Amino acid sequence: RVELGPAMLQAPLPGQEISQSGSYLLVDAATGRVLPPTPWQVDPVFEWPLLADVAGVLLPDWDAMAECLLQAHARLPGRAPLLGWDVLFTDQGPVMCEANVFISFYMFQAADGNALGSASVGRVLSEWLP
Repeated sequence: RVELGPAMLQAPLPGQEISQSGSYLLVDAATGRVLPPTPWQVDPVFEWPLLADVAGVLLPDWDAMAECLLQAHARLPGRAPLLGWDVLFTDQGPVMCEANVFISFYMFQAADGNALGSASVGRVLSEWLP
């Protein structure tokens, strides 16, 4: 069984078009709606001025993108319990860039205030580990 886990929208660093270190907001993985900042997310995380504009926005083509990710994960050879998928949202639609065997546990936990073990990731790990 493959399921979509926690998701985040990350901004590029100021002056860059793509980076992996910019500020971020969590995304409701079930709906694709960008969630507002949590009490645990404080400056300087939110220096990107557009963050205020994207909270509450429904990311375009979320359902189609999520289905593509689920199918891609299910078709991978072997058994990979967790993958962090990088997706770019472009004017032409979402583009799957890569899958990482490491996901940013810290960023999700810091933003949510809860350990990822209490979410779907914990269930996956408990099934995977002997």
